[in-house]
Amino acid sequence: MKRKKWSEAEEQTLISKYSDFLQSGVLPKLKTREKKFKPIADEVNSQHHIRDPITFPFKWTWRDISIKIQNMRHQYLGVKQKIRTSDGQFDWEDGQTHWDNFSNYRQVFGDAQLSDPSDAAAAAAPPPPSDCEFDAESSGEEPKPGSELRAIGSRVLELRGIILRREIKRCEAELFPETARKKKKNDEDDEEGMEEMSLVRRMGLRQRRRKKKKRKKRKMMEMEERLEEEEMEWKERMFKMQIEHEKRMVQIQGNAVQNQMEIMAALLSHFLGS
Repeated sequence: MKRKKWSEAEEQTLISKYSDFLQSGVLPKLKTREKKFKPIADEVNSQHHIRDPITFPFKWTWRDISIKIQNMRHQYLGVKQKIRTSDGQFDWEDGQTHWDNFSNYRQVFGDAQLSDPSDAAAAAAPPPPSDCEFDAESSGEEPKPGSELRAIGSRVLELRGIILRREIKRCEAELFPETARKKKKNDEDDEEGMEEMSLVRRMGLRQRRRKKKKRKKRKMMEMEERLEEEEMEWKERMFKMQIEHEKRMVQIQGNAVQNQMEIMAALLSHFLGS
């Protein structure tokens, strides 16, 4: 999921515009968060995203602005808690060492009191980073009023239906015991039938597996036998070829010896006749 990240320039524009609205007294008069933060979102987008969408790729919504303001206030209270002295005073100069923008945020959130329970809880928690990131879809629609009541009501109706069905079965068993016994017997028979069918299916599956293994084994044996037969035939042919070759070699050698004898006899008769 793509995450949004605030730039320093956008944060500065945001805090400046929020400070202007706060000092002018406009924010307390607006009833909803959308009316409070939508003008600020439009101002931030017009000065950054619309002018330079490459450097500032994110278009902020009023929900993003609301969450960012809460995070800024949370971070300010966290630093303010750290610089609180034992006598209840604050070392404002030390706040700058904890956070470079502390003085700027003090001008906006300086009146935030740590004595408030919600602020004390916020200060006790570790402050978020200054470049606070959050999901683009994390600020979704708020839950509609009455949604929890509708969920509880649907659950109650569901439980009521379960209880009603149980009560009907109990009344049937009391008023019509014979019918209830037959129904129970039929249910038991159905369960037994299902178990028998399941057993038959398992036995059939095992039998099919055994047959498959046997077929595979038989095919392997047939293949091995065929290979052995081919090997024997090949060896037999090679043996016959070797015998035939030896016969031919013996015949060739005999013919050569006979030719040599005839030549020697011819030479001998030639010398003797001369």
